[in-house]
This record gives sequence, C-alpha cells and structure tokens, in this order.
Amino acid sequence: MHQLAERTTVYNHVIFTSLQPIQDFNLVNPQFLYIANYQGYKYGFSRRENYYKQADLYHYRGDTLYSIMNTQVIDSMTGFDTTSVIVSNSLPIWLGLNQFFPMYPSYLVEQNLPPVYASVDIDPRQTTALQDFPLLDPESNPYQLVKDTVKIELFGVRNHDALNFVNYILDYSRNTGNIGLMNMPVMQDDKVTQPELTIIAQKKTITFEVSYFQTTVNNIARELIQHALITLTPGTIPS
Repeated sequence: MHQLAERTTVYNHVIFTSLQPIQDFNLVNPQFLYIANYQGYKYGFSRRENYYKQADLYHYRGDTLYSIMNTQVIDSMTGFDTTSVIVSNSLPIWLGLNQFFPMYPSYLVEQNLPPVYASVDIDPRQTTALQDFPLLDPESNPYQLVKDTVKIELFGVRNHDALNFVNYILDYSRNTGNIGLMNMPVMQDDKVTQPELTIIAQKKTITFEVSYFQTTVNNIARELIQHALITLTPGTIPS
C-alpha cells in the first residue's frame, strides 16, 4: 500500500517462473505488448531476476496494472474517443515537426530505438498563462495564450543537421504563427556515458520557450489523432 498526496495505490508484485527463457519477452517491437491476466488482475513484466544454473529456473518479475493506468490500456475500440485531445500543452505541435527525424514524447520512446530520433519534454511546472482570463467560444473551447518550456533531446545528430533543425523550427514559427519564440535557443552537447566501452552518446539538447494559443494546439492535435489510430486484431494467445 502506497499513500501519496494525490492517490492511494496498492502495488502487487508477481513472479512468473519458467523452465526455459521466454524469448518473446526479448522482442524489440512496438507492435507487441504482453499483458498477463490472472485472477482478475492485469500484469506486465519489466525484468528478469537472477538466473541460477543449478535450479534451471527463470524468474520474471512485474507489477499489476496501476489503478491510474487503467485508462491507458485499451481492450476494445468500441466507445473509444477518437476526437478529444488528452494533452494540455504544445506537445501535438512538436510531434508534427518530424521532417528531419521522428519526434517522440518524453518517457514514450520506443524500446532500444537506435538513432536518429528526438524526444520532446515539456516541463508541466513551466506551462503558464500569458493572459489574465481565457476567452470562450460558443462551444466553451478556451482561447488562451500560454507559455511552455520545451526541451528537445536529439540522438545521432551531427552539428550541421542539428542547426538545420533549429532553422526548421524558426521557419515554422515565422511562417505559421502557431508558436512564438520567447528565447534564443542554442544547441548544446550533452553527455551520456557507457563505461563498459568508454564511450559517450551522440546527444544534443536544445530548450525552447514558446507561446501559443490553446485552440491552435487543439486543432493540430485532432489532425494527428486521425493519423494515429490503431487497428486491434484479436490474437490466439490465451490470457
């Protein structure tokens, strides 16, 4: 039992024991997601415990689906909302700026994804209003000017291509007016190490401070939703 400020959650751990390694768990494929269903609880496995050759047993450990994550696992498209926007910041704009490389939301990058790609992290504490009160249209949609601090982390990008990406964002701001730049962003070299090989990753970071109207983001997000729907195909794997 974990009692936090915003929720009280029970974390149930599960150990799955097998006589042989489950190679399917090692598949790096965003098209597959394994969820176990046991006695009414859904589980996911995040790690394999230490293997002891004498016992010849393989132990996989995971947790139940957290209560706050129930809305994130979709069992059926029936009744699924395909029009409403989830996020409340400028993330949809940045996900659409993928002319040079794929853009991923922070914490949602595909497993073991090789470069080149970029992740978008928007600090929720830095999303602030730039006007005193929002304007509401006849459908109660807010028309408010707000500000975001957006950190873009790029992997596998050389300096010239990184600067072209910056110019791409500047041109997008000037030509569309969807975002306004409130700082002069500068590309920075970052350090991610792997001591086994004594190397550092080819990583760069750039931070934008941008202003935008919430209605503009909602319109862009709805266009992205229409291109992001999945197709569910029931499999033959028993639950």
